[in-house]
Amino acid sequence: MQRWYIFDAVIKNELKQSADYTTYKLDVDNPVPKLKYWKTLRSDLEDVIEKEILPLQRR
Repeated sequence: MQRWYIFDAVIKNELKQSADYTTYKLDVDNPVPKLKYWKTLRSDLEDVIEKEILPLQRR
């Protein structure tokens, strides 16, 4: 069970390293503030996983 915590930490670290707020801010019309960026990114990613990826597993 502990391996999932490690996996989760690795994914979070990779996402944080690859997230580019400056580019996001330039590309989006109404960007979220930088302090809310990571929380919003994580929430959106969880939504995509739940609504688009997990249903594919259930087939």
